[in-house]
Amino acid sequence: MHDRCCEGVRRAPRSAMNRGAAPGGRTGGAATLLAVVVGAVTVGGAGVARGDVVLEGLPTVSVGYTDNAALVPPAVPGMQPPRSDEFGIVAGIARARLRKAHADHSLGYRLAETFYFHSRGPSSLAQELAWLSDLNLSPPTQLRLGASVAYGRASNPTGLDIGGASSQVAQSAISSSIISLSATEELVHIIGRRSRILQNLRFAGVHYLNAPGAFDGTFVVGAFGRGEHEVGQNLFSLELDVSDNIVPGNPGVSDQVLILQSLAGWRRDLGLAWWVELKAGALGVLDFHGTEIAEPAAVASLNYRQIYWFATLSGSQTATANLLIGAATISDQATLRLALPLARSERYLLAGYGGYTYARLVDDMGTRRGYVLRLAGASFTARSERLPLWVSLDYTYSHQFGNQYLPPDNIPDLERQTVLLTVGGAFTHGAAAPALFHGVLPGVVPIGESRPEDAGRSPEDLSAPQGTLDSGTGASGSPAAGGSGPGGPGSGNVKNVPR
Repeated sequence: MHDRCCEGVRRAPRSAMNRGAAPGGRTGGAATLLAVVVGAVTVGGAGVARGDVVLEGLPTVSVGYTDNAALVPPAVPGMQPPRSDEFGIVAGIARARLRKAHADHSLGYRLAETFYFHSRGPSSLAQELAWLSDLNLSPPTQLRLGASVAYGRASNPTGLDIGGASSQVAQSAISSSIISLSATEELVHIIGRRSRILQNLRFAGVHYLNAPGAFDGTFVVGAFGRGEHEVGQNLFSLELDVSDNIVPGNPGVSDQVLILQSLAGWRRDLGLAWWVELKAGALGVLDFHGTEIAEPAAVASLNYRQIYWFATLSGSQTATANLLIGAATISDQATLRLALPLARSERYLLAGYGGYTYARLVDDMGTRRGYVLRLAGASFTARSERLPLWVSLDYTYSHQFGNQYLPPDNIPDLERQTVLLTVGGAFTHGAAAPALFHGVLPGVVPIGESRPEDAGRSPEDLSAPQGTLDSGTGASGSPAAGGSGPGGPGSGNVKNVPR
C-alpha cells in the first residue's frame, strides 16, 4: 500500500493526480541517549530475523553558536539583554517499522540534550514519541492513523529544517518547557480512474508547564475534506477545512475561535518536473462573542521536482490557529524553499529557505496587528560514499517584530542567528533501504497528496503523522495548527540528508 500511495514521490510527476524541556544533567542525559541509539542498532543486528521488520538508529553530535542564547527580547527594562553563547547538542533517534501486505506500522523515539558552554541559555532535555499506521482497507481505500507526544523547549536553537520552513509562526513571551500532543486520522477513497475523495480529522495541543499567568496552553480540533478530479494535465479540486481553537485563560484574545476555510483549486503540469497550483476561496473566523470575520483566501505556488530534489515558491492568505501564542491569526505569507544536489554523485546537498509572514490576531474586537516574521536559512551537507556518516554546516536567521499591547501574554520582538556544525550517522537493519531523510518518524503529508518537499524522501520514509518533527532538527516553535498537528518542541539535530 505504501509503495502505491507514494508512487508520485519516486518519479517526476507526469500528471496532476500522480503528484497526487526542564534542565537535564549532561552526563546522565547523554549516556541515556547513547544507550537508546546503540541499543536499537544492537537489538536489530542480533535478534530480529523477520524480513518485514526494519530498525534504525540515528545518532548526531552538534556544536554551534547563537547570538541570543536565551531567546529574549532586545533592550527590555528589567530583563537580561540577549547574550551570545556556544552550545552543544547530543541527539539520537530509535525507529522501528513493521511492514505487512496490507499494513505498515511505525514507532519512533527521539532523545536530545542541549547544553550551553557558558550557561547563558536554558540547557534542557527533549523527548518525542510518535506512532503511525497505514492500512489498506480495500484497493481504492486507504486509512492512516497516527499520534505523537513531545516534551522540551521551543526556544532551543536548531539547525535548518527545510520541511518545517513553511510553518512560519510567532514565539510567545512565555519561557517554559512545554508538552505537545497530536493525533490524526486520514482517509482516501479513489473513485474510478480520475477522481478521489480525501478526509481528515485531527487534534493538536500545547501545554506550558511553568506558565506565569492564567494562560497555560491551547488545543485545536479540526476536520478537512477535499474532492479531486483529473482532466488531462489538469487537476481540479474543492476543499473545506473547519477547526475549533480553544484557549482557556488567555486575556486579550478570544477563548474559543471557529475557523472555516473553503478553496477551489487548479493544478497543471508544465513539463515532467514543473507544475503550477492555484487555490482561491474564502475564510471565516467566529469567536462566539460577536466577532465575525469573512475575507478572501488564496494559495499560489510554482514548483520544481526531480526524484529526490525540489524547489518551490509559494504565497498565501489563510487563517490558522497558532498554538504557541494561543490565538487565531489571519496570515499573509511568502516562502521560497529548495533542496538541490551540487554534483552528479549527489554526495553534496545545498538546502535553503526564506520566508515572510504578516499576521493579524483575532480578538473580541475583530483583528489587529499581530506580528511580522522574517526567516532565512542555508545548509551545506556532505555524506560519505562508503560509510553511513554525514556532516553539515547550517546557518539560520529569524526576526520577529512582535505586538506589545496584549499584556500579559504579548508577542515579543525576538531576533536570533545560529551557526551549527553537525556530524551524524544512520544505521539500518532490515529488508529496506535507509531512508533519505530522518526524523522521529519520517514526515509525511496526507496520504492522498504529495508536495514538492516530499521529493527528498523515499517511499519507505513517508511514514509519520503530520506534525511530528519530520526532520529531527526540531522546530523553533510549534507550527500553526489550522491544518496540522503541533511540531513539538525540539532541540535534537538529526539532519535531513540523502545517503
